[in-house]
Amino acid sequence: MDTKSRLTLAEGRLLTQLADPEAPAPEPDTMLQHLIASQPGADPLATALPVDLAKAAQSEVRGGPKQWRALPRLIHAADAHAVLPIVARKLAAVGLCPELLPEPTQSLLHRHRQQHHIAIGQAMLLNHHASTIAEQFKKHKVDAIIVKGPRFASQLYDQPGDRTYTDIDFLVAPEAVNRANNLISQLGFSRPQKFWDNARRDQEYKWLLDENVSVLVEIHGNLVHYPALRRRVSLGYRELAAIGGVDPGNPVANLMIAVIHCACGHKFHRLNLLLDVLQAVRRLERKDDQVLTAAVSELGAELETGVTLGVVGTLFRCPRTLTLAEHFSHHWATRVGRKLISPDAVFAAPIPGSIDSRIRRHAFRRLQELGLARIG
Repeated sequence: MDTKSRLTLAEGRLLTQLADPEAPAPEPDTMLQHLIASQPGADPLATALPVDLAKAAQSEVRGGPKQWRALPRLIHAADAHAVLPIVARKLAAVGLCPELLPEPTQSLLHRHRQQHHIAIGQAMLLNHHASTIAEQFKKHKVDAIIVKGPRFASQLYDQPGDRTYTDIDFLVAPEAVNRANNLISQLGFSRPQKFWDNARRDQEYKWLLDENVSVLVEIHGNLVHYPALRRRVSLGYRELAAIGGVDPGNPVANLMIAVIHCACGHKFHRLNLLLDVLQAVRRLERKDDQVLTAAVSELGAELETGVTLGVVGTLFRCPRTLTLAEHFSHHWATRVGRKLISPDAVFAAPIPGSIDSRIRRHAFRRLQELGLARIG
């Protein structure tokens, strides 16, 4: 069973529907009809026939019929894209029995269940330390905002367990970064020693708890870590505070954090990054549109916003997101970026050996680094 080959278009569409926390899970018949259609040499008439999910699996527990074999690939892809918590929840809701799947996929789902319980407990531990650090920052007048993981989980997802995270990120005012690092060192945290330490250049400092190295805290002076990008686009404490980011529920601020995290940090390499953007868009009201336009202009993030909203709207078939994307897609660089970051490039990103996806995403990074004038 090949679980590492790239998804077909039909499989990708099904994955995005399963990964979307607010989209209903497809009916079993519909799901398997999508999978039948995705197989090479598939009979078009077969997609019109009702297929019972359990019976299809039981026909061949280890291998399954031809149309069934695509589902394990889909589950492994969901794991690679960090959306398995949502996908597994939805598959369970439509009656999928893991014991009917091939052994490698059974093992993956079993590990996922164990790791998901651990991740929820880990989130509680991380939140405890985040509260302790935040109290010390407030006491010593260190301006800082918690961003990304816990903020997204609590503000963007109805079920926080759908959005797990492995660290706590503080965005700190530039003049307070040294004080923040000193305070964390006094709370039992140490920085891992590296031969090449680019923390000052990247404005990103990683701290591990001495008594439990699974507790990771990051201090950011800017969410745009690469100096070549910061010439054009920047999201530091002052910029985030100026667009309302001190309030963890501010929809415009959360959307901009998600866009910068996806486009400037990780180059669209996992579907969960784009889910954060989708969920942030869903929290926007119409009255926020003008505020968003002003925020994007102030941050210099027209390119990143237009491209990210474009691919998110296409992947998840979200008209609201596509409409917003068009508003930021007038410049030629954004139009080129939207062609580079195709849905297929996103689906293939975490698959080893996906050279074309890597080339496309790195070409987009070069486009970002051109240092184009801010787009008006």
